[in-house]
Amino acid sequence: MQKWLLAMFYLIGAAAMTAFATGPGDTPPAFAQEMLTAHNAVRRKIGVPSLKWSDKLAERAAEWANTLAKTGASRMQGIPGQNIAYTTPPGTAKARDIVAAWAAEASNYDHEKNACIDGKRRCNHFTQVVWRSSSLLGCATARDAQRDIWVCDYDPPGNNVAEKPY
Repeated sequence: MQKWLLAMFYLIGAAAMTAFATGPGDTPPAFAQEMLTAHNAVRRKIGVPSLKWSDKLAERAAEWANTLAKTGASRMQGIPGQNIAYTTPPGTAKARDIVAAWAAEASNYDHEKNACIDGKRRCNHFTQVVWRSSSLLGCATARDAQRDIWVCDYDPPGNNVAEKPY
């Protein structure tokens, strides 16, 4: 009986992993597609190439989002090419809302100077979203009692101060 039950858990787990794996030509799951669509709409306006989904980056983003949810922390992971957002109350924001908030930072970005106009406001979420050389995207969410945590990782990472994003 135990071997049968263990085999069922293995098969269910394998099916779940297959359902979320994306290979060449595969359609990503709904969340991935929403994030890609929102990101690529912003990138299209700037004239930079579209991003493609990366399960590897999504797994890394999920690990960090879950860590933040468990610890209550609000900080970057310390790796380049990462955007994080927090929304309250939990369950109220959609992928397009998060990307729109990051894209709205464009109004604080001076492309000529490659800097934020107002140093007290951010623009680096926007520049990462539109970073020309970034080609892969992986995002995840987690929830704690107070907030939803949104993490997106980009590869190659952007926001190199010596370069303009586009």
